[in-house]
Amino acid sequence: MLWCDVSLALTLILIALVGAALGFCLWHERRPAEPFKPKLVPWVYLSMTLIVVLLVLAAHAVSEITGLPLTRSVRRLNRPLRAEWRHP
Repeated sequence: MLWCDVSLALTLILIALVGAALGFCLWHERRPAEPFKPKLVPWVYLSMTLIVVLLVLAAHAVSEITGLPLTRSVRRLNRPLRAEWRHP
């Protein structure tokens, strides 16, 4: 897989484009349905996909602005579960 350096400007442009596409999808979804004419594009599923892409781009923009990578804390994931409640 090809990885490239994505700048903050490109990320913000992609956020604007995905936001415009999401607005277009929501506009199409809210249009009144025409009788005997099915919708050929599943606008709801396309909107959900664009929302996920928008969240990923927003997270990438935050990591670009702060300079901190978005990683999980391995120490928290490897910690054993504590048994705080015990059955009598």
